[in-house]
Amino acid sequence: MKIGIVTDSTCDIPKNLISELNINVLPVVIVINGKDVMDTPEFSRQDYYDQLPHFKTHPTTAAPAPKSYSDLYNKLFNNGFDHILSIHASKKLSAIHNTAKMVATEFKNKITVIDSVSLSTGLGYQVIEAAKTIMNGSSIEKAIEKMNEVRSKVRVFAFLDTMLYAKKSGRVSWVAAGVGDLLKIKPIIEVADGVLKNYGQVRTSKKMITRMEQMIKEMGSIQHLTLLYSNTLDIVNSIFEMVDIRLPEPPSFMEVTPAIGTHTGVNSIGFAVLQK
Repeated sequence: MKIGIVTDSTCDIPKNLISELNINVLPVVIVINGKDVMDTPEFSRQDYYDQLPHFKTHPTTAAPAPKSYSDLYNKLFNNGFDHILSIHASKKLSAIHNTAKMVATEFKNKITVIDSVSLSTGLGYQVIEAAKTIMNGSSIEKAIEKMNEVRSKVRVFAFLDTMLYAKKSGRVSWVAAGVGDLLKIKPIIEVADGVLKNYGQVRTSKKMITRMEQMIKEMGSIQHLTLLYSNTLDIVNSIFEMVDIRLPEPPSFMEVTPAIGTHTGVNSIGFAVLQK
């Protein structure tokens, strides 16, 4: 059986792996000044984060239109695939998964839709594992089993420079209007159980960096580390240089997709770990 892999652009998978592993990515929609922009590799993340603080109306995000799913699914079936594994961001955070489920009903049990219960590289690690398993000739059941193993070992954190963007987005339910900016709190968010949870907070950028370093060290034995950022590559580089940990392979550095950065804001940092 020839199995196709589909995910969405919140996955934050490096371009080279998307190509090598034959992963198909549905772009999330970014609504900027009333205009829909597709979150594709051609959409510059650097330019977007440079502009984000200056938009008069804060951008919003939306799941791809149902036709985008059906067009991609049909393309894969027309190219000889027998079944599709469609893996997406947590259904508690986005309509992407539920739209995929709805569209999949049109294809008579030929599409398996999976809720990653995660976001960003937390989703990406699972998709990569599924794609590698399929490329090795394993069954779809084995791919799902391997994905579940990865999911149990993944942790994803974000350190927000300000609560402003989270408040505007409305996606972080525990953010109280005005409190963060008044107290200069920089929240720490964990993606856990499919939602964004308050993991703590710090009050200065210096303490934010120190806390991130401490948390990475506390993760125990790490299989892979991805350092996440939005317009702050120099900061995450300096953090990694300070962290005294042994890794089986060099970390990845990923500027998070605008589909996520719209809600976390500029000058955010974070990390995802795949534990052993």
